Amino acid sequence: MEEYREKADREAIASARSQFPHLTTEMLVRNGRVWEDWQTKPTLDSFVEERRVEERQMWLHVTRKWTQDLKKGRVLVSEEDGLGLLG
Repeated sequence: MEEYREKADREAIASARSQFPHLTTEMLVRNGRVWEDWQTKPTLDSFVEERRVEERQMWLHVTRKWTQDLKKGRVLVSEEDGLGLLG
């Protein structure tokens, strides 16, 4: 799992550098947003963390949808044959 996260981090860094070649490492932020002077300076770590959060949210959505689909499938099987739940 750790190797997967490191690979995803490397991909996020490469993506950031390709999307925003004119920005320095300290300036990289999601979607090229410009930070005001009063805000803390974004770093490459914060960019990678934002990507992790986005990926985590995507996987939560996928697993939630998958779980809902399975529940619907169990209900349909239960109603059709009356013998019990799927699985």
